[in-house]
Amino acid sequence: MTTDNERNCHFIYKDWDVIETKFDPSQLHHKETVFTVGNGYLGTRGSFEEGYPGAMGATLIQGVYDDVPIVYTELANCP
Repeated sequence: MTTDNERNCHFIYKDWDVIETKFDPSQLHHKETVFTVGNGYLGTRGSFEEGYPGAMGATLIQGVYDDVPIVYTELANCP
């Protein structure tokens, strides 16, 4: 299990900047979460523009839901 200190050593935090100093594919999902940007109405998961194997990119818009019948309501992943 990776500790918070081990995860944080891959980042430099300066003012409003978050800089990734080392890329580790095994931490891809964690890094996508760190680089997520949202404002309460629109959120975009921080993923590679070119795509990456195993990436889980997502753009979610408040009030837009999937119409597929499922057990619970969830936001639709917009293109």
